[in-house]
Formats: sequence, C-alpha cells, structure tokens
Amino acid sequence: MSSFRFQKYGDIAAVRGFVKGDTVFLYKPEDIETVFRNEGTWPERISFKSIEYYQANVRKDIYDDLYSLVASNGKDWHKMRSIANPILNQIRSVEMYIPEIDCVSQDFIKRIRFLLDNKEEGMMPESFLNELNKWSLESVSFLGLDKRLGCLDNNLDSDSEVQKIIDAVHKSLEYMYKLEFELSLLQYINIKNRDEFVKHFDVIKNAFSKHIQEAKIRYENSSSESNKSMLQRFLSVNEKVANVLALDLLAAGVDTTGKSGGAILYFLASHKRAQNELRKELVTLLPNKDSPFTKETLANAKYLKASIKEGLRMGGIAAANFRTATKDMVVGGYQIPKGTLIHLCAYQNLFSEQQFPRPREFIPERWLRTNTSETSHKNTHPFVYLPFGFGARSCIGQRLATMELELLIARN
Repeated sequence: MSSFRFQKYGDIAAVRGFVKGDTVFLYKPEDIETVFRNEGTWPERISFKSIEYYQANVRKDIYDDLYSLVASNGKDWHKMRSIANPILNQIRSVEMYIPEIDCVSQDFIKRIRFLLDNKEEGMMPESFLNELNKWSLESVSFLGLDKRLGCLDNNLDSDSEVQKIIDAVHKSLEYMYKLEFELSLLQYINIKNRDEFVKHFDVIKNAFSKHIQEAKIRYENSSSESNKSMLQRFLSVNEKVANVLALDLLAAGVDTTGKSGGAILYFLASHKRAQNELRKELVTLLPNKDSPFTKETLANAKYLKASIKEGLRMGGIAAANFRTATKDMVVGGYQIPKGTLIHLCAYQNLFSEQQFPRPREFIPERWLRTNTSETSHKNTHPFVYLPFGFGARSCIGQRLATMELELLIARN
C-alpha cells in the first residue's frame, strides 16, 4: 500500500481517516528530516491504546501512574523515559551482559544442530521462527529478569511456560493490531478483541511478575552492591518500574529481534562472498573455538557490524517511523496542522538507486568507513536509514538489540 501510494502521489500524500485521524505520508528524506528536527522536547507518536487501557484500567493496581514507553506520550512518557535512560542506554549496562548473551547464542547453535541431526532431510523445521523467538526470549529474559528461562532446552514441552509466553506475545500483537488498526464499527467485535488482548497480555505479565518477585527475594538475601543488574536497578526505583520496563523489553524485543536475526542470517546464508568475508574476520578475532567474546572483540568486528546494518536495510521489520505533529508546521511546501499523524516512510528510500546504488544487492561493504566507492553509505542521506528511529523517542533498547544480533550472527 505504501509503495502504491508513493507511485501514485509522489513524495507526499494525505489520507483523511475516522479511526486514527488525518494522516500524512512522507517519502522524501529532506521532509522526514524536517519532521524529526521539529519534534520538540517531548516527541509524540501513535500510542498503543490497547496497552494504555490495560495498564490504566485493567491492571491499575500494578502500574498505578506509570505507563509503558510504547503506550504513552507527553509527561507520562518523559517520566518513564527519564527513569529508563540511565539504566538501558549506557554502554556499560550493555557490556556487562556480553558473556551471558554469548552463552545464549552458543546454546542456540547447539539447539539448531540438535534439530538438524533429528531431521532426515537435514532441513530446518517449519517452526524455525519459533526457534528464533526462543533465542530472543532467552536473551530478553536474562536482560530484564536477571534469569535464564531455559527456552533452548531440547526437551521443552509445547505446554511449557516458555512456549506459553511466546504464544502470548504473538497473540497479543495480533489482537493489538486489530484494536489499533482494524477498529470495527461493531462494538461487540472490539470488546471481544480487547478481552482477547487482555487475556494474552495477562499471561506475559503474570510470568514476568512471578520472576521479578523471585529476583527481589534473591537480591534481599544478597549483600553484593557491585555490578548491579538492570533488574536490580529497576527495583531500586520501585517494583512497579521493574514490571513496566521488563514488559517493555519483552514486548519490543522478542518478535522484532527474532525476525531481524532471521533476516540477517538468511542474507548471509544466500550470499557466499559476504559470508566468507565475515568468517575471515571472525577467525582472526576468535582464533580458537572457545575464544570468548569481549567488548574489545565486538568493537573490532567491523564487517560483522556492516553485515547487520545491511541485513536491517534489506530485511528490517520497520517500514516506517511515526510521529504526531506537536505544532503547526510546513513540510515540503504544505501546511501540516498540529495533531496530524505523520508516517515517515523508509522502505522506498532503502531500495532507491539514488540512495543505495545496486539497492537489491546485499553489500555489507556499504557500511565500512574504508569504502570510498559509489556504494558507500556516506553518499546516502542521513535520514534514510533509521532502523531504531531517531532522537529522544528512538528505540531505548537499540544497544541491547544490536549486541544480541552481533553475538547471534557471529556464533552462527
């Protein structure tokens, strides 16, 4: 639909709507930059009313006046972001998790080998995406709950807590989409979808709340004050903060990171030359089978980082960024009133010959600083490639997600 709209109307298009209000679609990088540069101190975007309803009405006793980062705007958003930034956005907060997340990646490889050994045709099962979700949930649970859930156990039952959480993530996203973007004129359908969303989100909330309570008891019996985990720092504010931020990590980090990891693995598997270049780099950095990953290793893995960027360019799950105009503005010669929903469309630019020569080709070298050819990303408008958004409302977990992806790809 976005491509069709671009081909028919060009760099800017407007649609009148009764569900989400009037919407403007922007495709020109310079116009996208204009919006981002004028978003103000508290940028606004479409808030997920389903999560807001859940936290403000269904489970108000747990969340009180704290709201998810993905469901809030204005002062509510700023309050939670101010708490989360010093914990989630510091480089040292990420680096302390490298050894354990590396272990998760290695366990994922063992799981894949097990699956291959038990398939006669030597092919991955149709449920491979579910395996990727297990990897991402195992990573996120350690980051947000300070505990591994055992998602990669070969004897995991289909009725296990882990699988119930993964299923609940997918189901809650399904019903969230229906509530946010497929609003029905029939009220009973909306109520049914809302109840289904609450039911599945409760599964996630209950599981995480249980593990947070267990962690709280562990910390109370521990005298160590050094190298506090992220969950310990969440709890040092209060338990409600821990519940909100742990759920944010899960809601934003399982499905998205799993699918992104799968896309990057696919592109590398289908491009032998890039795969060989990456292997040469990793053999140099990790000469022995048991060589550990360190922050220094990751810092020097230039081709690994470039491969991930190129994979996110070609197979990223975010086709657009969203903002709500916080003031009247002029963009591309058109007046955009305050309150208008703005879709900042990335997909067309990511496959534009003007922005990325040979755009349909997987070329990690685009992202290397040493590249001086026409394919270098230095020739690309800086507001074209924004897989984690931009500015104050950029993805708060982008450092964590990038680290997870780097370790997953390197160990594969």
